[in-house]
Amino acid sequence: MKSRLSFALSGLLAAFVTTAHAQPRPAPRRSPTAAPNTDASPRSRDHVVQRAVGAWQPACVATRGCAAPRDVPVCAAPPPNVRVMSPSSVSELMDQRARLEGQVVRVRGRLTGHGGCTERACANDAGPRACCNACSGAVALTDGAGPSSRQIALGGADAEAFACRGDDSGLCCDTAIPNGEVVVTGTLRRESSGGESYRIEVQVVCRDP
Repeated sequence: MKSRLSFALSGLLAAFVTTAHAQPRPAPRRSPTAAPNTDASPRSRDHVVQRAVGAWQPACVATRGCAAPRDVPVCAAPPPNVRVMSPSSVSELMDQRARLEGQVVRVRGRLTGHGGCTERACANDAGPRACCNACSGAVALTDGAGPSSRQIALGGADAEAFACRGDDSGLCCDTAIPNGEVVVTGTLRRESSGGESYRIEVQVVCRDP
């Protein structure tokens, strides 16, 4: 009887050892590593908007450039026998904004990128200037380049496509800023903040041929 009990205990012990060795062992813990930089978009200083004068340090927008923005195509010719309303100017639109609110408008003007910046004092030496302030803004439609020019914000479902970001040295805008005039078609809306601020919820923006 005793020998049978010893035999049974030995069998149980062997089974326990075999099972323990068969259990998967947890992988050794490793120190986390930084994610690789996947932003391989080619950059060009030709895409910098409102570039500030002077020499800038390598990390500044004016030196490293911007990724290519989305292009603004040339306006397509209307189909035969289709009448398209003539675009108004930005000033004409703003003069009639209360009446035209909620309606589809077609406006001619120039695109401009602008933004506001933080106001930290950057430490600059005799060499290239530093750019320690972050700037953000948007693309707008304006009727001129002077200080008295009128402009209207662009937005809508793809509002992010009209965003601008940068630093003291310049901005990178997600939509190209052509040299000539463009035509914007979209719905005129009052800004949610109230007041007399309006925007165009853009459906189409194209370069005037």
